[in-house]
Amino acid sequence: MSKKVAEKGQALIELILAIAIATMLLGVLATGAISAREGLTRSDRVLDANTLLQKEIEVVRSIREIAWNSISNPGTYHVEQSGNNWIAAAGTITENGYTRGFTVNNVCRTSAISTVINCSNPQAINDPSTKEITAQVSWSFLGTQSVSSTFYISRYFNNQTWTQTTKADFDAGIFDNTRSTNRGGGTVELQVGGGQSFADDYLNESDYNFDSNKIEVVGGYAQLKAQGSLVTGSTTNPDFGGGSGGWAFVSWRDSVGQSESYQSSGGNPGGYIQVNLPAARKKVGGGYWYQSFTTTVANPTATLSLDWRSIAYQAIPDSFRVYAFVDTTSGAPTLGQQVWNSGEITGMTSWFSIVNIDVSSKVTAAGTYYLKVAVLVDYPNNATRGPYTVGFDNVSLTWSKIVGSYPTDQPNIYRKIYFTAPSISAWTSFSATEVLNGGSIRYQLSDDDGQTWKFFNGTSWITATNPTDYNDQNTINNRISSFPTTNGKINVRAFLISNGSQFVRLDRIVIGYTGTETGTFTSTTFNAGTQVSFNRLFWTESVTASTSIRFQIAVNDDNATWNFFGPDGTAATYFTGGVGIVPLEGILGQYLRYKIFFTSASKDTPFVADVTINYSP
Repeated sequence: MSKKVAEKGQALIELILAIAIATMLLGVLATGAISAREGLTRSDRVLDANTLLQKEIEVVRSIREIAWNSISNPGTYHVEQSGNNWIAAAGTITENGYTRGFTVNNVCRTSAISTVINCSNPQAINDPSTKEITAQVSWSFLGTQSVSSTFYISRYFNNQTWTQTTKADFDAGIFDNTRSTNRGGGTVELQVGGGQSFADDYLNESDYNFDSNKIEVVGGYAQLKAQGSLVTGSTTNPDFGGGSGGWAFVSWRDSVGQSESYQSSGGNPGGYIQVNLPAARKKVGGGYWYQSFTTTVANPTATLSLDWRSIAYQAIPDSFRVYAFVDTTSGAPTLGQQVWNSGEITGMTSWFSIVNIDVSSKVTAAGTYYLKVAVLVDYPNNATRGPYTVGFDNVSLTWSKIVGSYPTDQPNIYRKIYFTAPSISAWTSFSATEVLNGGSIRYQLSDDDGQTWKFFNGTSWITATNPTDYNDQNTINNRISSFPTTNGKINVRAFLISNGSQFVRLDRIVIGYTGTETGTFTSTTFNAGTQVSFNRLFWTESVTASTSIRFQIAVNDDNATWNFFGPDGTAATYFTGGVGIVPLEGILGQYLRYKIFFTSASKDTPFVADVTINYSP
């Protein structure tokens, strides 16, 4: 009996132990199952977050290609689809339990080619073409979880270019001792071989020292100022108010049935005259109205004004132009001698007013002249074209001059700013365009900013001390090769000499010299349409050991402020070697010009065959 009880007790203990062990095993298995489930969920969330993160990164990179300006400012953004495109929207966004977005931070360097530095560095310059991007995706699961990636983006992808490579491209620029050629399709080059020269054309009176009571600088001349009265004259019936009186019409070139007519209304305003050219082919026909006028003095100041209008037109003649002539005879005018022409007329027009055309060079002596307003059509050979009609109104030529005695005390004139030639080896020539009328002009030279004026005394150049210590232009020309070059500068003082009745005028002075020849070419303006990042410039050049080519650029947003600079952002440096990286200080703008600086110390001619500007929209 006691043995059975003992066995039953043993069995109960074993059962209790088995239940305890089973309970422990079930707890472990349950915990494992839960942990496994949580682990799988966490992995799924991380996988989903990384997928969203990668998508955010890829879209940011695509936005860089098409809409850089939308992510160019520091801030927090997220990507979203708008139509067929992706855009950057402000702030983060939460979708399906995930919050995603990216931050944009500026990137700084010390130059366009330096490594990235902290923007708090005093030497730091913002690089507008590079940004630091941190993309992040976060979610809540047993706390806040996140994945992120930091990277840089640059807008040097899908860049655009502006290229100049043809003669026509270069012709639109500004030349200074340079020229364009057709070599290889187009180049711009230094003009080498004929030496260099300074030309003084007396265009602006503020550039000169002179006694304004005795000399005047007008119309590109320095001339004695008459101390007498004003004499004037003009053509008559300019506005055709009562008809075409005073004017006569003549057919010109081939006969095509051309005619004239007067219209009492429709002018500018009131009446006007017409030249009528009917339909024709294989002809060059025209007509002109003329009127004579008489000047009583030589070399007056003469100006022409006229209004014109194309009234009838049929496309397309080989040529259709309006001309104005001032001739010494009433006969047919000669093309090439006109004082003005309209350019090609391509249709009917309203009234154009052309005012104050300087025709003084056509009225050089007292006498009778003929003002002519003309129309000429070159009809095509393969078709009949026409009719063509042109109207004229308010046609007037006026002249004036102060006459009387001229100063007799030999007044002089000279430049305020000297001509300089730092690399000169020798002065080579001197010439002057003079109108003397029995008077004369004499000259002195200076190489020390006017502290002393020199003349050639038959043996050498010495300082002038007497009123007549000067030379005529032939002597200056024959002896200028021995004039000092040490200071690399020269100025000319001209004495205008008259007996009181002689009108004396100086039109132009040209001084030739040799040395290191220099020249510049400034491009036409490139308009990018909006503010862009100008990155690099490239060019193809031809240079030798005795020549050089250097570049500078200017960038602005107003199409007016042209401050040229080199690789350090200042005017003191230049791009060389066929390539230049635009400095960060000048990278942004809408408008750009480049300037080429040429030198040659020999007969070799440096040239540039093409120029390319790389920029990022």
